[in-house]
Amino acid sequence: MLSIIPGVMTGLGILGTFIGLSFGLQNFNTGNAQEITNSIAPLMDGIKVAFHTSIYGMVFSLIFNFVYKKTLEDAYHAVDQFLDAYHKYVLPKTENDNLEALLSFQEKQLQATREILAEFGDELSEKIARAIVNPYRYQTEETAATAEPDQPKNHFID
Repeated sequence: MLSIIPGVMTGLGILGTFIGLSFGLQNFNTGNAQEITNSIAPLMDGIKVAFHTSIYGMVFSLIFNFVYKKTLEDAYHAVDQFLDAYHKYVLPKTENDNLEALLSFQEKQLQATREILAEFGDELSEKIARAIVNPYRYQTEETAATAEPDQPKNHFID
């Protein structure tokens, strides 16, 4: 409920502006020069009311906002201090501390598992590559050793 007060104050200031202007314009007469001169004083009085209500509405809104927010901040700070003292002297946060330690340990386990899986993947890919490449290398070396050295190798079929 308190949070709407600054808006209400500003709204009342704007409403006062329109009311003051309407009072000022209500008796304004646009007849001859004498009637215009006579109606300027009430118009100016209405404009004064309009500007004063706007200024008062905005100033009170700003002051209320400042005081309200400062009081609210002080209250939150006092509650935080109370809770800290309560958890320090009355009921320590053992459950929360144990839960936080468990979560930290699980995060470390997860990171270690990721590292192991990355290493395992690298080693597995190397072994698979060697398993594929080594038989072909052996076969190539065996073919080269059994070929006759004096005979030219013809790779084309006649």
